[in-house]
Formats: sequence, structure tokens, C-alpha cells
Amino acid sequence: MPITRSRVNGEVLAAAVVLAVACGELVVLAVAPRVDRALATGVLLVAVAALVLTLGAVRVRRRRRSSGVTPGTTRPDRPEWFDASALADFPAALVEPYLRGPGAVELHRVQTGWILAREGHDARWLAAHLGLPHEAATALVDAARALPGTGQDPA
Repeated sequence: MPITRSRVNGEVLAAAVVLAVACGELVVLAVAPRVDRALATGVLLVAVAALVLTLGAVRVRRRRRSSGVTPGTTRPDRPEWFDASALADFPAALVEPYLRGPGAVELHRVQTGWILAREGHDARWLAAHLGLPHEAATALVDAARALPGTGQDPA
């Protein structure tokens, strides 16, 4: 994983925070009376835990914002999501041999392959990303290309 400028800056900031907290703890423990050292240590540990939780929450929030995921939404109402009509014309008889016997493929993977084949993915991609046998992926792609209105030739 390449180190980017922002990652280096984040690492430097984290190291500086750790050093500052460690120095602050040493100063507080050196200045505090002996009877209050346990309390001072506890307060410092709680402060460090709060800092770690806050930084973690900020990081998760930034990651969600950059990935486009909005908290509280499980299925956004966007056109790129597929509904039951995406399985229209599913070639069940064509892929049935791959769903039975030893080494059978799960139905949901074949159905996903069908949807993606209709969207233009080729057999090689389907086999690599969905773990489908190459023959099954080829059958799905050929059947999807044979559909009227796809704009693709069955060859």
C-alpha cells in the first residue's frame, strides 16, 4: 500500500499526540501528590480513551462520506440498484446443469451473473469475480446478448 502525503501527515499527527499525552502524563504524575497519582492516572487514561474514540468516529465519518454511504440507508432509491425485473428472461434451463451435482454453483451467484451479463460484463469477468465456471459464464453472456434490445450481437 503506497504511503500518500495525507497518510504521512496523519501518522505524524498521531505520533505528536501520543508524545504530548505521554509528556503531559509524566508532568501530572510528577507534580501530583502521591495520594492523588492514581486518580490523575485514571483521568489521563479516560482522556486518552475519549481522544481515541473521537478520532475513530471522525475517521469512520470521513470514510463513509468519501464512499457515498449515508448512515441509516440500506438501499437508496437510485437507478443503479436492481429489482426483481432484472431477472426477467433468466435462462434457468440453460444454467440448471451448473446448479446440481458436485461442485454446484449457488443460485444467487448465477442470478448475479445474469444481471451483470445483461449489463455488458463478459464471461471472463463473470468467472473471475463471481467464481462461476467459465462454461456457465459463457452461457449467461451468450443468452444475454441474444436478448432483443441489448444492442449486442449473439456472436
